[in-house]
Amino acid sequence: ANQTSDARVRYVVRDATRLGDLADGSFDAAACVMAVQDVEDTAALFAGLGKALRPGGRAVIVMMHPCFRVPRQSDWGWDETKKTQYRRIDRYLSPMQVPIATHPGSDPGQQTYFHHRPLKDYLNALGQAGLAVVAAEEPVTHRDPPPGPRHRGQKRSFEEIPVFLAIKAMRIV
Repeated sequence: ANQTSDARVRYVVRDATRLGDLADGSFDAAACVMAVQDVEDTAALFAGLGKALRPGGRAVIVMMHPCFRVPRQSDWGWDETKKTQYRRIDRYLSPMQVPIATHPGSDPGQQTYFHHRPLKDYLNALGQAGLAVVAAEEPVTHRDPPPGPRHRGQKRSFEEIPVFLAIKAMRIV
């Protein structure tokens, strides 16, 4: 493991599903930001996270919203009658592994995988790891839609349909 430290901070690089000696129940807090859907074994990730935190310790997990952002299985649509943009979801409940270009444009042949799971899979895995969800946020995009005849309908959907899901969980056992 790569490691640097000073009196206050220690950085360790390790497989998040195999924390080893870091899963010692001594951490006050942990964060997993925009990475949980890159991990194939979410149960192992959350189990290690639960073991790493002290009782009452908290974890913050930020991810693409699993209900609305499913690569190649969700998209924006436009309803001309209602003059509004909507989110179309083609598949949701089926877990799937979706290949994603790691460096689009510079090396299109290199890929990683986005692991889609329904929300219940994340919540159940957190619970099995002894982590209780105590708060959640559903951030929307910070972008403003382009000017034009669809601006108002797009703006409404940008303000109503979340792009991300942020969960705060606490170790309870």
